[in-house]
Amino acid sequence: MSIVIEHVSYEYGRGTPFATKALDDCSLEIQPGEFVGLVGHTGSGKSTLVQHMNALLRPHSGRVIVDGQDLAGLKSLQAVRRKVGLVFQYPEHQLFEETVEQDVAFGPRNLGMADRSVKKRVRKALEAVGLDYDAVAHRSPFELSGGERRRVAIAGVLAIEPSYVILDEPTASLDPRGRREMLDYIQRLHEDTGVTIVLVSHDMDEIARRADRVVVMDSGRIALEGTPAEVFRDNADRLVEMGLDVPETAKLLHKLERLGFEVPPGLPSAEECVSYLHRVLVSRRSVGDFDET
Repeated sequence: MSIVIEHVSYEYGRGTPFATKALDDCSLEIQPGEFVGLVGHTGSGKSTLVQHMNALLRPHSGRVIVDGQDLAGLKSLQAVRRKVGLVFQYPEHQLFEETVEQDVAFGPRNLGMADRSVKKRVRKALEAVGLDYDAVAHRSPFELSGGERRRVAIAGVLAIEPSYVILDEPTASLDPRGRREMLDYIQRLHEDTGVTIVLVSHDMDEIARRADRVVVMDSGRIALEGTPAEVFRDNADRLVEMGLDVPETAKLLHKLERLGFEVPPGLPSAEECVSYLHRVLVSRRSVGDFDET
């Protein structure tokens, strides 16, 4: 089972003089258990694409299939939105209940679950994003910090226990510590539960570090996809032409290659790059390639 996008195209303002093609013949498959990083410059179609995955938008051509079900044939969208949870950019703007518990419980209650089961899901979802149920459940979400409110909003999606969690720039406007913590929660959620993650982000270093597969969008089309090494090491010049950055580790490895070093395969982490450089420097110093300065 998977999310399959087949030749999907979509226009905003279709049929008007101001029509803009946001997606142009996109095909992609998201496999269960993957951690997929979706990147591209602003306006490349990332958000439009992910909004098709739970039928928030419907394609003007092509089709979207979730776990074998063509979304075009659905009379009710509740089933697909139980499977595919979408966390918008600035999800805290969607909080509206009086307490954290009520906000996180909104989805499960709409599914008709019993109160006892709802409470278990709320507790579990809050713990998954690093919030203590007893400390925050009965507080107003608007009393919390910006990062905590965002985690509450994500918990509201997790409480319906979707098979796929799509996060559209979940670290936008957070400080460096908040970004790191948020991404750590997302990665831990993926590792602990096996839920499929699709993460939309501008942070190439974090995508390279965390994703199993990277999908690059450009001008409404899927321009590249592959492992982080395949995308960032083998296509660095093409990414720059698209107006995208390249992870610092990939930049370093390119520089070392140009200097004649034999660099490690794949796309090592920053820590692995430091370890490699240390070994090289120690080795060269031991054979006299460097003087004492």
